[in-house]
Amino acid sequence: MSTFQTGTGAAIGAPLKAPTGVAATVGAEGSITVSWAAVAGATSYTVYRGTTDDPTAASVLASGVTATSLVDSTAAQEAAAYYWVVAVHPTGSSAKSGLATGWRAADAPGALTMDATTGEVGYIEVTWTASSGALFYEIFRDGALVATIDAGDPRVFTDEVPDIAPHTDYDYEVFAVNYTARTSGGTDTGSANDPVPVAPSGLAATDGTHEVKVVVTWTTVDYADHYDVYRDTVKIGESSDGSYDDIVASGATHSYQVKAVGESGTSAFSNSDTGYAAALSAPTGISATDNTDMDKVTVTWSAVARADSYNVYRNGVLLASDVTALTYDDTTGTVNVGYAYNVKAVVTGVETSAYGAGDDGMRLQISAPTGVSATDTDLEQIDVSWSAATGAASYEVWRDGTQLATGLTSLSYTDSSVTVGVTYSYQVKAVRSASNISNLSTADNGLRPQLAAPTGVSATTTQVGQVTVSWNAQSAATGGFEVYRNASILASVSAGVTSYVDSSGSDCVTSTYTVIAKRTGNNSAASSGANGRPVPSGEFCAGGGLSTSGGESGYDQSFTVCGGATLDWYLNANSIKDELILDIDGSTIVDTGCVSGEHGGSYGPLSSGTHTLRVRVLAHCDAGQGGTTGWSIAITCS
Repeated sequence: MSTFQTGTGAAIGAPLKAPTGVAATVGAEGSITVSWAAVAGATSYTVYRGTTDDPTAASVLASGVTATSLVDSTAAQEAAAYYWVVAVHPTGSSAKSGLATGWRAADAPGALTMDATTGEVGYIEVTWTASSGALFYEIFRDGALVATIDAGDPRVFTDEVPDIAPHTDYDYEVFAVNYTARTSGGTDTGSANDPVPVAPSGLAATDGTHEVKVVVTWTTVDYADHYDVYRDTVKIGESSDGSYDDIVASGATHSYQVKAVGESGTSAFSNSDTGYAAALSAPTGISATDNTDMDKVTVTWSAVARADSYNVYRNGVLLASDVTALTYDDTTGTVNVGYAYNVKAVVTGVETSAYGAGDDGMRLQISAPTGVSATDTDLEQIDVSWSAATGAASYEVWRDGTQLATGLTSLSYTDSSVTVGVTYSYQVKAVRSASNISNLSTADNGLRPQLAAPTGVSATTTQVGQVTVSWNAQSAATGGFEVYRNASILASVSAGVTSYVDSSGSDCVTSTYTVIAKRTGNNSAASSGANGRPVPSGEFCAGGGLSTSGGESGYDQSFTVCGGATLDWYLNANSIKDELILDIDGSTIVDTGCVSGEHGGSYGPLSSGTHTLRVRVLAHCDAGQGGTTGWSIAITCS
C-alpha cells in the first residue's frame, strides 16, 4: 500500500484506489475500446491485457496513459481479450482493477473486382479477384443469390443455359463475406450465345422412290440455323428444315448424313442412311457432221422426257454441260481429226441417264495456199506472194520451217530481214480461225542478191606524188563507194562519184587499189585490183628525156628515179663522126668514141634515189667535116 508523501517525505494522504467501472467494448472494425473511471490523485494509468482471466498472467498493454480510455487494435481477432487497469502516481500505484472482457471481431473483407463474360458459347463465366479476410463469396444474378463459393475454391462461377437465356443481358454482383461484414466487388453485365447444337437423329434416305433424286429427312434440333447435308462424306448442300432433295444419277447407292450448324458451332454427324434414285432414259438419234464444215462439228439428238438439259461428251470427256437445246456446235476440235460424240440427259444439273448411241464427226481443214513465189532480184528484200485460199481470214508466212509473219490479210509479204546472198525457202499457211489452220504450202526459194562490185577500176599516175583511182559509174550504189589501198580503207565517196585521187602514198611504192560499191545493208564485194605508184618530183619516165642535135654540147641534169629505172641513149652521127660521153654521178657509164651513123644502148638498172647526169657530145671528130648530129636520152621507170 502506498501513501502520498510531501516534499520532505512525510505521508500526507491515503493510498491510491484501484480504478473502477472498467469496461471493454467493441469499437470500430478490428478494435476494442477499454474505459474506466478516473481515480483521485492518479497522474496516469497502466493497462494490462491477458488471453485468460488470470491477472497474474497479464502483460502491460500500455503505460503512461493519461486519458481514461484506450483503443486496442492489436488483440487477436475472433478471440476473447482480458483487461485490468492500474492507477499510477509518482509515489506509487494502485492495485489492479476488476476484470473487463472484450471480443475483437475480424476486419471487414478486403476489396475485390469481378468480371462477367459476354458472347461465350452457352454460358456466362463470372470471375473475381481474391479478397483478404473473406470466408466465402456470394454471387448474385439480377439481385438474386445464385451461388456461394468457399474462399479456398477457384474464384469462378459458370452460369449455363438453360438456367439463363441466350442473347440476354444479366447483371452480376460478387460479395466477399466474413462474420464481420460483406464487401461488394461491384457489378458487371454478361450474356451468352447459343449453345452448340446436338447432332440430329432419325435421318432416313429414300431408295428408288423418286426419279433422279433421293429425298433425305431428319429430326430438327434446338439452336440450329441450318443443316449441312453430306453425300458419301462430301458436303453437297444445306437445308433450313429437316429435309433435302438430292438430284443424283441412277444406278449408284449413296450414304447420307447431316450436321446441325448454329451460331456457336457445328454438331457431330447424325446417323447415316443409304439411298438411290431412279433413272431417265438415254438420249437417242445422236448425229455428228463429218468433214463438211471448216468451223465446227454439229451434234444433234432427240429430246428425253423430264430432262431439263444435256451434257455432251467427246471421246468420253465432258465437252459441254447444261445444254438446253437439242444441238451443240463443237468449235474446239482439231481439223481432220475424227471424234466420237455422245450425250447424257440431265435433271437440275445432275446427269441421270446412261450414254445414248453415239456418232463420229470431223471438222474440215482449210486448204493450203497455192502459187507461192519468192523473188531473187531485189537488192533490199525478198517479196513473197501467193494465191488466195477459199475461206481464209488471214495468212502465215514461214521461212525455212519457222513462222515469220502471222495475221496477214493481203496476198503478199515483204521480208526485209534477210541476209544478202543467202537463199531462203518460203511457205504459206491459210488461217480460218485459231483452231483451223492449213498445212504448209509448196515452197519456193528466194534470194536477196549482193550489190555488184565496181568494174573498170584503174590506177594511174597523173602528176607527181599522186595516183588517180577511177571506176565505171554504178546507179545501184546509192550509198557511194569505198576506196581501198592494199585492202585497207582509204576513203569513202558519195554516190555518183567515179574517181579518187590518192595523195598519201609513198613515192616509188606500188600499191593495189580496189573499190567497194555501197548500198544500205547491201555492200558489194571488192572490185578487181589495179596497181599504181606515185612518183617523186623530177623523175624521168617513158616518153620524156633529153635530146639535142648538132655541134658539141654539154648537159647537166639532176633527177630522181625509183628502183629499177634504166637509161636509154641514142646517137645519130650523120655523115660525120661524133663522140657521146655520159657520166652518172661523176662516173662515165657510156663513151662511144668517135663513131658515125646511128648508135644506141641502155644502162641500168639505176638505184633508187637522186642522180646527176652529165651529157657531152663531141662533134666533128674529123676536123673540117660538116654534117649534123642528133642524140637523145630517156629514163624508163619500171
